[in-house]
Amino acid sequence: MEGTQTAAAFSGDNAGLVMAKVIMPPLVWRAGKAAAAVRFQAITALCTLISSNLAPPEVLLAAAASEGGLLPLLAQCLDEDWYSDVRHTACYVMQLLLEQVGSQLNDEARRAIYPELLKRLDDSSNKVRIAACAALVAFIQSAGSSYCSTNSGYLAAGVILHMDDGEQDVAEAACKVMEALAMTKPDTAAAEVRKVQDRFRAKHLCETVLATAAEAAART
Repeated sequence: MEGTQTAAAFSGDNAGLVMAKVIMPPLVWRAGKAAAAVRFQAITALCTLISSNLAPPEVLLAAAASEGGLLPLLAQCLDEDWYSDVRHTACYVMQLLLEQVGSQLNDEARRAIYPELLKRLDDSSNKVRIAACAALVAFIQSAGSSYCSTNSGYLAAGVILHMDDGEQDVAEAACKVMEALAMTKPDTAAAEVRKVQDRFRAKHLCETVLATAAEAAART
């Protein structure tokens, strides 16, 4: 898929066939280390397909909308218990999916996505936690300001504690999520920050989010 002479064979309508018949079946969870290794190869292939823009938006949307299709399989990969690299790559695939077709997903699909990404903020791997934050930024940006305030509040509540994480890179990644939310839902983001601002060590991050929220509110 990465070769210039062979990439065309995996693009367009063929991308849907490749996803359905070649990539997605091995993503189904099966017990054992060997099956986990196959899942890693499959999620890597999916990442290459999407990042190389070989799959048109309509193909990605069809895969995401199908029952038992791409979104449930990505949720399984996000919960992979053998290899953290599978979880990390799944976060990146989710980010790519959201960047390319996230604005066209329905609310049901969005409700299925963000709780799975929030779970990864408690991952044992900081690399996965940071990747999950990047995917959440893509989620917020693709959902836009019209997204449900209730679910936006749940998302903010799930992220905010990690903004005071002992690992600086994780805290800063969580702050970027809250900044993205502050741009689209300034009242929601600011309200969540004010709940914790007094007891957080990372007060500068709180101030960053509040400043972003104030700027966004002033523009509306």
